[in-house]
Amino acid sequence: MRAVWMVVAALAASPALAQQAEQQLPEVKVRAAPVEESPTGPDQGYRPGRSATATKTDTPLHEAAQSLLAALAVIFTGHGVAALQEAGALGTTALGFEPLPLLGIYPSGEALGAQLAALALVAAGAWSARRAAAAV
Repeated sequence: MRAVWMVVAALAASPALAQQAEQQLPEVKVRAAPVEESPTGPDQGYRPGRSATATKTDTPLHEAAQSLLAALAVIFTGHGVAALQEAGALGTTALGFEPLPLLGIYPSGEALGAQLAALALVAAGAWSARRAAAAV
């Protein structure tokens, strides 16, 4: 029991001791040259912002991923509408061409209309992002 009281007393006294031992540390100045990032390397650190490996262009990595996600949104919209039509949950207005399932393009007015709406949303988002970036 005596040891518990000693620990409690030591913990209670430590803030008081810390306040008494306050000291001024010397000023530290850090100087470094700005690092220009290149898409072909070498990278500074472990998180590169640019790469020319996958796209073979000098495109920032986040822009390449955004473009892929935009294309997938349009493709998956076509697949989703086609699945709903196949299940009978959505009507079909047939158009006269062969489907391209790999691209998510199906010969129905509903599927193409939904894909155009998705494409319009993607374009509006890209336009808004570029406009916001230009304002900064």
